[in-house]
Amino acid sequence: MKRQISRRVISLLTTLVMLFGMWGTVLAQDDPEVPSKPQEPIEQLVIGLYNGILAREGSPEEIAFWCGAAKKGDFNGVQLVVTFLTGEEFSKRNLGDADFIRALYSGALGRQATEGEVNYWDGVIGNGASRSFVISGILNSKEFGNICASCGIEQGTHASSQLGDKYPKISAFIARLYSHCLDRRYERAGLNYWLGELLNKNKGGLEVAACFFDSDEFKARKMIDEEFVTICYRTLLDREPDIDGLMFWVGKLRRSEMSRLQVMEQFCVLPEFRALCDSFGIFYSMTYVRNMYPEACAILDQVGWDIRKAYNWSVGITYVRSSLNQDYGTRYLAHLGFSTRKGNCYVYAATFYEMTQALGYDSHQIVGYVKNRNGGLSPHSWVEIDMEGTTYVFDPEFEQTKPGRDGWKFHYGKSGTWMYADYYRFN
Repeated sequence: MKRQISRRVISLLTTLVMLFGMWGTVLAQDDPEVPSKPQEPIEQLVIGLYNGILAREGSPEEIAFWCGAAKKGDFNGVQLVVTFLTGEEFSKRNLGDADFIRALYSGALGRQATEGEVNYWDGVIGNGASRSFVISGILNSKEFGNICASCGIEQGTHASSQLGDKYPKISAFIARLYSHCLDRRYERAGLNYWLGELLNKNKGGLEVAACFFDSDEFKARKMIDEEFVTICYRTLLDREPDIDGLMFWVGKLRRSEMSRLQVMEQFCVLPEFRALCDSFGIFYSMTYVRNMYPEACAILDQVGWDIRKAYNWSVGITYVRSSLNQDYGTRYLAHLGFSTRKGNCYVYAATFYEMTQALGYDSHQIVGYVKNRNGGLSPHSWVEIDMEGTTYVFDPEFEQTKPGRDGWKFHYGKSGTWMYADYYRFN
């Protein structure tokens, strides 16, 4: 009997404890004196930076510090995010490009990046852009600007200082060599090296491509002939091989009529490769250019490889009346101008023509006539360049002999220029 009473007492006490526990929880939840404090937008941003970029919870002291600094104006939104991204703690995470993009979206924008967004930015990096370029794209966006506005802080701006981001087309040319030839993504130091070679005019597209095809890493891939020729088509002509072309070059290799490097060089002399180089804004071959236009290249090395600087050099030629005309040929006329910096309109035009050819422009020396003060026609020579979908006139001798007049990049018939007549392309 006593045992039954004890059991009942214990059961009752247990029930009471459970009820009081539940009641205490209800009181704690409903107590109007201890409401849950909502997070401020700036606090949400800072917490998101810790979670998304550093992959950890920030301590109350850390969060309070960054919130306070932002509110005081010590950091704008861009500076705040970049500080997290450039710190040693984030660097130690050693994220790949795709995970870096996800971390940036999560930390800065407070949301998960879609797979389409990840693939887009990963493709941008794959084409030679740096992570700094991606940071600029995200932090300069309207979406991040709205977040900063809600936090009551300035957005700020971010600009990449990476060399490759200043020359995206040339970087993309190099990146595709890594991808097609070496079957991997570039490393930043390697991309910057080849970028320097192209920008400094030490090499052209042909010479850089040859270095990749002749590299130990490329040779170590141990491809069969069909694979090698296919890579030539994809890398140098930007297309898949046709069956006849594939068999032609494979036959050359199997009969030992040509080496692989010689086959590659034959691809590089095709118009398709020249057009490919043009599309990426690089010179087809500095070896070719320097052999073809040595004097023009020497002047460009002095003044800079820029069309305006080349034009200004030609304008600076001292005008001399002479009987020189197109019959002497562009090469002789240009040589005379480069060596003496004196001559008539044919010399002016020839020097500028050769420099624009070395620069890779679709230029032509023009011969014809201009109307003179007596109403007659005087023989004259100038340069046309097909660019930007139209034809422009460049007349350095006109600018030199007519002070105050402008002979730079104009259309025929422009007010204040000569009236050109009976002209044709000499080359």
